Amino acid sequence: MGVHPKKLQRILTMHETTYRQLLDDVRKSEAVRLLQHGNVSMTDLALRLGYAELSIFSRRFKAWFGVSPTQWQTQHGVS
Repeated sequence: MGVHPKKLQRILTMHETTYRQLLDDVRKSEAVRLLQHGNVSMTDLALRLGYAELSIFSRRFKAWFGVSPTQWQTQHGVS
């Protein structure tokens, strides 16, 4: 980003957020976007979002939405 890490941390603090929160928000929105297409395997999706394992992504997704990624797709008519 061309910004010193300490400066970035100060900027994020001013905006009342953290790097982890931003990363989580981006992962959440990208997960939904990719799931809506319906043509990506869950393992590929987890890896694209930076998770080391599908199980880690699945737990995080369930924390966000209260259902597994597969259940979310079913509820939203994605096949």
